Amino acid sequence: MPLTLIIKSKLKSRGRSDMERILYDEGWGRSLTEEQLDKCEFLERMAKKAGIDKKTNFRQDQIDGVK
Repeated sequence: MPLTLIIKSKLKSRGRSDMERILYDEGWGRSLTEEQLDKCEFLERMAKKAGIDKKTNFRQDQIDGVK
């Protein structure tokens, strides 16, 4: 019988806006403009209010659709 390990992490799942900031701070550049980054954070807050707890990874066309 194979051994099954269950690892529970208490790390906060990061959304796209957090990952963008981390990559930019490390010197990898940006794939989103500042305006798109703000819109992405808005979408992540709306998803959190809707009860979505999993990592959010919005596409650029979804981000650009925010007015």
